[in-house]
Amino acid sequence: MNCYTLCVPLHTKENLAAEFLNETLSGLIKCSLLSGGTKAAPSLFRILFVYFCSHRSEIMHNSMYRLLSGIIKTSPHLTPYALSFLQSVKNQCPESNFHERILGHLVEHILSIPMKQFCSNLECYLAVLKIASQECASICRPRAVLKLLQKFLSNPELKLNNVWSTGNDLLSVCRSFLKHHDAQIFYYDLAEVLCLVAQNINDADVKDRAKTYYSMLTSLSKIKIQSIFQYMHLIKMLQVL
Repeated sequence: MNCYTLCVPLHTKENLAAEFLNETLSGLIKCSLLSGGTKAAPSLFRILFVYFCSHRSEIMHNSMYRLLSGIIKTSPHLTPYALSFLQSVKNQCPESNFHERILGHLVEHILSIPMKQFCSNLECYLAVLKIASQECASICRPRAVLKLLQKFLSNPELKLNNVWSTGNDLLSVCRSFLKHHDAQIFYYDLAEVLCLVAQNINDADVKDRAKTYYSMLTSLSKIKIQSIFQYMHLIKMLQVL
């Protein structure tokens, strides 16, 4: 990995650096795209992160944008690595809007695909929506996403392999909307999703959480809701210490 990342001098012309990136990583990308390619994926995304931090040019970042967008859309099983990469980029380069561009693009992709495709990669897509929902509304598209979740939960043939896990993934998206946005703007859509989760997800823990979030949404102000989440976060931090 170090050999790859050190091969391009920092002052290499931007277009040549971008071409070098695509050419040298082609084999690693092909290995990662395979169904069992998760062994190669960590190295791929580590190299991409080093390149991103070392070559902060528009040409390089646009090349990486196209590369990452294609990888995530065609190979959803790599989503956890891609989201970890984006979080690292956000932390290391807070002045960059790269992670916002990728997340916004992925949300639009998820909203455009057929329901069958959404269901077949449900865990991966919900993970993207959860992370995206922490960003501004123009990126995470709250109303459109909640409409998608309503459609998913209203499916009379809904069958889940892991009810508890999927239910909590759905609630994580709802929780993030509650925590990071003014939920009054999409009040009815969020309330409908929470009701559908409570009705259609056959797990007692999930039902209780959905009812709790519904009660918070319908009876508390934005400030009180956010203060509750801040308090819960503080409690978790204290438990770790």
